[in-house]
Amino acid sequence: MLFGVNIPDSKSPTIQSLLGYPLNEDARINQQNNSHDISIKHMGNGKYIADRITASGTIGFGVHVFDRLDNAWNKNGIYSLEMLVNGKRQYYHDVSTFSFAESKYLNLLIDYSYYKKYKRRIQKTFKENKNELSIYKGLINNGKINIESGFNYTIEIIAKDIIGNTSSLKIPVIGKKSNAVFKKHKDTTAYKIIADNFQKFKKENITIAFPKNTFYQDIYLDFKVDSGVVKIHTPSIPLNKSYTLTFNVSKYTAQEKEQLYIANTEYAKYPRYVNTRKKDTTFYTTTKTLGKYTLKKDSLKPDVKILYIDNKQWITSAKTLKVKVSDVDSGIKNWRATIDDSWVLMQYNHKKGILTYNFSDKILFGSKHIFKLVLSDNVGNTIERSITFFKKQTK
Repeated sequence: MLFGVNIPDSKSPTIQSLLGYPLNEDARINQQNNSHDISIKHMGNGKYIADRITASGTIGFGVHVFDRLDNAWNKNGIYSLEMLVNGKRQYYHDVSTFSFAESKYLNLLIDYSYYKKYKRRIQKTFKENKNELSIYKGLINNGKINIESGFNYTIEIIAKDIIGNTSSLKIPVIGKKSNAVFKKHKDTTAYKIIADNFQKFKKENITIAFPKNTFYQDIYLDFKVDSGVVKIHTPSIPLNKSYTLTFNVSKYTAQEKEQLYIANTEYAKYPRYVNTRKKDTTFYTTTKTLGKYTLKKDSLKPDVKILYIDNKQWITSAKTLKVKVSDVDSGIKNWRATIDDSWVLMQYNHKKGILTYNFSDKILFGSKHIFKLVLSDNVGNTIERSITFFKKQTK
């Protein structure tokens, strides 16, 4: 995997946090039936120990772990993760081989809802039933641990990097049945998803349609419409397939429809354009992201500013031509740049919002030239900018 490159790496992986997961209704960890953090302490030399816990029923664990190379601060992934229960391997995965086609199942390897909330990846040491990643080897009960009352357990989680540097976390567990009667609140709505079935729901002017196996498991869907904003559950649930979201737009005029688009408004201050397909009376999109959506209007043209060049300026020594572009609503869709009516290639830096043309791409004849840029946003608002410059091409 290192392609013959010798990279200095003497550091063992860092185990930053531990989560415990009760995996059925009767399971408990420290008398709780919900997943939660368990305190850990670094003992040095890659050795960690967790606080002693009490547990019962079927449980699992997950860790936030990363690796660093010598003299580098960037965080890398680990090579393998293993779990021993009383010295016997119950869980193991490594990334020696991995198919791109399986990448969607990475959302089941991690605690996806935790990641969406905290932006930290907790790698689970148990395998979800619908997870088809080929990285697992020799699993016992898919890594799920059955804790019996009256027995003590030593759980050890072992993380290795590609070189073989190792860290381990020991978790002492006392099997003790909890008397707590607390149970998770069962979500029930009028919109039950049966994962193996096609489902379609409609509310006001909005329709959602889920192909079979869009969801990894059955759930009760939170589906609401309020002041034109549709809430489709929460984005904390990973999806296996895309679903279709449709808005009936028959009440709008033809001119209004031209400026409307579907936006994700999970973050209300920063609505995000989603690919909007338009028919006569409906707009629709396909997406793998749950959350809030609405129709937004974009009547503003994009903003274009040609940088560092004034009109009719000599720029013989300039190596590039740069243009700052932005669109505050639906976002930039496409552009066409020409010099002297001949198409030129401009590279787009998305982070900086700058289009760049390199004069070495093409030989310019003569000294007077006209640069023109036509730029459109995602609903078709278009702006045109041009400038005359003087430049003698030098080889």
